[in-house]
Amino acid sequence: MANLLSIIIPVFNSEKYLHRCINSVVAQDYKDFEIVLVDDGSTDGSGNICDEYAVADGRIHVVHQENAGQWAARFAGLENSKGDCIAFVDSDDWVEPYIFAPFMSRMAKEPDTDICVGTMTREYSDGRSEKVLEKMLPCHMKQNEAVEAMISCRYFRWEMVSKVYRRRLFAGIVPMKGAFVMEDFLWNWDLFHRSSCVYYEGNEAYRYFFNPESITNTPSKARRNVSSLNVLESMLKSPPYFMGPNARKMLDAHLDDIVDWIVWRLIQGNSPRKTWHDIRSRIDDILDMTTLVPVGYVEKKLQQVFNDTLDIRRQIIEYTFLKGSKLYLYGAGKLAYLAAAVAHNEGIKVLGCIISDDQLKKVETVCGLPVYFLSEVPSHDEVVIILTSAGAYDSEIMPQLENHGFRRVVALTGWRERLVKRR
Repeated sequence: MANLLSIIIPVFNSEKYLHRCINSVVAQDYKDFEIVLVDDGSTDGSGNICDEYAVADGRIHVVHQENAGQWAARFAGLENSKGDCIAFVDSDDWVEPYIFAPFMSRMAKEPDTDICVGTMTREYSDGRSEKVLEKMLPCHMKQNEAVEAMISCRYFRWEMVSKVYRRRLFAGIVPMKGAFVMEDFLWNWDLFHRSSCVYYEGNEAYRYFFNPESITNTPSKARRNVSSLNVLESMLKSPPYFMGPNARKMLDAHLDDIVDWIVWRLIQGNSPRKTWHDIRSRIDDILDMTTLVPVGYVEKKLQQVFNDTLDIRRQIIEYTFLKGSKLYLYGAGKLAYLAAAVAHNEGIKVLGCIISDDQLKKVETVCGLPVYFLSEVPSHDEVVIILTSAGAYDSEIMPQLENHGFRRVVALTGWRERLVKRR
């Protein structure tokens, strides 16, 4: 069915928005389509709404399944659809009637065009709208160029929506368990590498509704940490795909996110060595891969983080040898989170984190520790300040601490030096 477009809509507890979504798809200018509604174990009236639409319109089919997540729901839609072309719409979003017709016309005329992409408009419940990206001139992109454009969000983003794919691209792709964040990127990382040509048209015809109750916007810290590890694993286990500078930056970012995993594990009571063992057990089989990164690259990054963690542990224990000392961390960034987690794991009492008075307090707590402005902390001889900020700021920080009467100031090593080099 070369001209049939299968539009797959995963549905989970969406009764509040579902009519708007389905009605917008039914009203398409392009008429040769089917809609596959996948009720992913909804506990509200969404399943009944899906069935009502199926009875009223023969182009609409419904799949009911136990809750398995959006990724599994999309696969169920693929398995129960017939079209040679595939599109995805999220159940709390809606689309303009002209979104699919130009894409389907393009793919009918150009057999080598495997993906057509558009742009999105973000919609808010108070009626506000905003562009997600600036519209560019329509263009064709070869595989590597399209991958880089997707990762850099230069033309379009990596969401599955606002795109049309040829079905053949999905051959052999299987659902991945445990990816709750950036699952769309994992799909498109593979799909774009499989494509020959991508066509971009900035039609701004997909209306992305910013729903604060969505799982994308409200995942727990633990789920984000686990999912980040899954994204990293997926990238490193990929076939020998092109990895340009933007993809390397993303890989590095997910390698750095292992710090968040370590912090979370330490707070749960695991030792640094136990945490390291668990991470290594997840990715031992990919440490020596050479298709994407140089030999030993991942090993070096992980070992660096692990050594820093043990070094921070050693230093914090040394800094608390003075009985009765009041320990504070200066800084509220990633190194402060790791230091606070290590201290928590070792049963060492830290009273809080300090930032300068002219800084913006972005968070109120760090690993459960209150964040204070410098002027809020009374100075006396028992106070020990551990610097967890980048060493580049020492020339600014030290005079402030001295002016407030703090004399016992020590610095964590390792990351501080590397943070200086990154600046």
